[in-house]
Amino acid sequence: MMTHDQMAFAVSKLYPDLACWKDYWVAHPVESGSDKQIGEAEIVEWRADAPKPDLKTLKKTFNTHADEFNAQQVKAIRRAKLIGSDWTQLMDVPEQTRTQWAVYRQLLRDLPQQKDFPSQIVWPKPPTY
Repeated sequence: MMTHDQMAFAVSKLYPDLACWKDYWVAHPVESGSDKQIGEAEIVEWRADAPKPDLKTLKKTFNTHADEFNAQQVKAIRRAKLIGSDWTQLMDVPEQTRTQWAVYRQLLRDLPQQKDFPSQIVWPKPPTY
């Protein structure tokens, strides 16, 4: 089942000059009272002059570029983890704490070098406080 993020990514591969939420809108149905996806994503608004792609084309395009999409998703999570741990490198943080967190942060930076990146990720565990 394709998510709205995957669909927007596929459209961007087919039409790099189009902008999501300007030239087209994508969505997927969710379970009432939650954010659990319960159906296929769809293009709910198409304002571009280019022909609107069908679901089969979008799925094929996404599958062709899935590793790129997955890498972007992993890197976004990694970026958030790095930003969330920036404080650990401030000079008023004890040296032992800075050192432990520096190792963790380097492991995050090294994620793209993992053997099966981006399909299989072994996330490092952050140090305990």
